[in-house]
Amino acid sequence: MYRPMMLFFALMCSPVMAAAQQPCTSDARPVVNELYRHMLERNADARSNYWVQQLQSGQTVKDLVREFAKSDEHVERFWRQESGEATPYLRAMSTFYRHILGVQLDATTARTFANQATRRGLDPVIDQIVDSAEYTQRFGDWGVPGSGGLQYCGPNSGPNNRTFNANPDTDPADQADRTRFEDMDVNNDGVVSRREWRGTPVAFENQDWNDDGLLSGAELEPAEAQGRGRGRGRGQPGQSG
Repeated sequence: MYRPMMLFFALMCSPVMAAAQQPCTSDARPVVNELYRHMLERNADARSNYWVQQLQSGQTVKDLVREFAKSDEHVERFWRQESGEATPYLRAMSTFYRHILGVQLDATTARTFANQATRRGLDPVIDQIVDSAEYTQRFGDWGVPGSGGLQYCGPNSGPNNRTFNANPDTDPADQADRTRFEDMDVNNDGVVSRREWRGTPVAFENQDWNDDGLLSGAELEPAEAQGRGRGRGRGQPGQSG
């Protein structure tokens, strides 16, 4: 009984493990194909060559996700109001969220985003989702939404496909800071959470200048941190944020 049960669980878990262990690809073509499949829900066409070139020339996957979401085709096909909706564009908002983040959107947040899109326009809401801490934690700059773990490791994706882009010409102290951040990022998702942080709570608060509970993007750049985080001394008595 024991061995059949172990075989059953191994077969059930193997797809998940394969996705988690999937290496990054230096070939931009499958990345673009996945974006067409997941976000536009169709096969890639000749226009896809342009997006391949954009990746190869330095744009990130995150850049492409933003542009796909805002594209005329994506908006015309998926941003529509359906009959019977208590909140206009509620289902469309859920579709956009799934295309960008690869997960389902809860009803409360869907209503909030749909109302914001109605008042402010769709583009700011797309930016809000793409720039969210959740997107950064899931995909960073190089992960492909909806692909089951595919990442692009092109010429500008940094060492080990992380979002930390070390520059050999930088000051040695700055380079040491970047290395320290990379070492803290034990799950290689491109951000440093409070759980991963190895330092004092005050030091984390000073580094986390956008107050999202994660260190990501510019917060991991030493010069940026000195200008916005450490330099302003947030979290010290008698000082306001």
